Amino acid sequence: MANRAAIPITHFSMLNEMTFNLIAPLEQEGYHLPEDLVPDISEGKMFCKWLRDIKQIDTDKLSTYRHIYADGRIVNAKLYPLAVLEDFRQHFFNVWLPEKAAAYFQTKDPKALPHLSKLVPLPAEGTTLLDDATAKAGFETIKGKIAAAKDQFQK
Repeated sequence: MANRAAIPITHFSMLNEMTFNLIAPLEQEGYHLPEDLVPDISEGKMFCKWLRDIKQIDTDKLSTYRHIYADGRIVNAKLYPLAVLEDFRQHFFNVWLPEKAAAYFQTKDPKALPHLSKLVPLPAEGTTLLDDATAKAGFETIKGKIAAAKDQFQK
């Protein structure tokens, strides 16, 4: 939350979106993301590639802000215009979460997997893509958990 003031209302940050859509729901399920894990960078790289390939957006020209980590590290993080927020959420829920999240946490912190499986059905061993029905079910589950987390936050 320390970096919130650095994000203009015309943009969003990858970390803010990943916090609301991944980190907070995982915490609600009992998992606390270690400080050295940065899934926002994983999704940020994938989303930027998608923006370049599909939307022909030069992501090198995106604005940045100085993101200050709790340990004092400072990085120039990308700011994304609100015009691509829907695209980001579709990418996150339909690509990164069902196809990449399990592999990310398997290599970085396998203790997250039982908690992650409560948010989205994990792909069967040896597969990466979920069928449409499974992806939709996972999306609906995540939407419900996010709504519950928001309701709890507003109380």
